[in-house]
Amino acid sequence: MSWFSFDDPKHTPVKQSNMTYSQLLKKSGFTDGMRADIEPRGHDTILLRLANTGDVFDSNGEVQFTQIKLREFSEGLYMLANGNKPASIVIEETSLSANQPYEEMLKNKSKWLIQKKYKIERKTGDARD
Repeated sequence: MSWFSFDDPKHTPVKQSNMTYSQLLKKSGFTDGMRADIEPRGHDTILLRLANTGDVFDSNGEVQFTQIKLREFSEGLYMLANGNKPASIVIEETSLSANQPYEEMLKNKSKWLIQKKYKIERKTGDARD
């Protein structure tokens, strides 16, 4: 896996990593029932979507949880592409649509009001009147 800059006349190919992408996935904790979709978003920025494609039928009815070593995966991915370790890595969790940080999405999320005994009462002067 190599990324090249075709418009830079001074560009020289980088030293390639000894690790393959499949080895990186395994080392980072990925299983056969997982998928990683990588989308470039800008200079030195990617969107990583992780998916669990397994189901309870694959595990005799048991729900299985797997933790991914995300920082290790990110550093390894950078090394595969650039041949050296990154100076720094910033990992930010986003909403499913990837249009805002996860914490901001929680703040902006609609709040549902639940009344006791499911009786909904409106006060006088409500904006909907």
